[in-house]
Amino acid sequence: MSKLLINDKIEIEGSFNIEREYDKDAKPPIMYKRGILQLPKYIDEIFSIENDLYAINGVEVYKEVFASDEKDVGYEFSYKNLRRK
Repeated sequence: MSKLLINDKIEIEGSFNIEREYDKDAKPPIMYKRGILQLPKYIDEIFSIENDLYAINGVEVYKEVFASDEKDVGYEFSYKNLRRK
């Protein structure tokens, strides 16, 4: 867990993983940019995610995951920009 800043205003402990995958077989080739965010509470809309190492903008959540025995919420998302600090 790390200290995250969501939407430039919500400070919360959480974690995320991000990946970039290049599909050279697609016509035209596509760069997939996606990630998974884990937070201890639900946030309705997420546009940006930031921690000490990364700033992620253009976030679009396409899947929310809830578990019956955990309070954490999982978010699968795509993003437009990634900046390493």
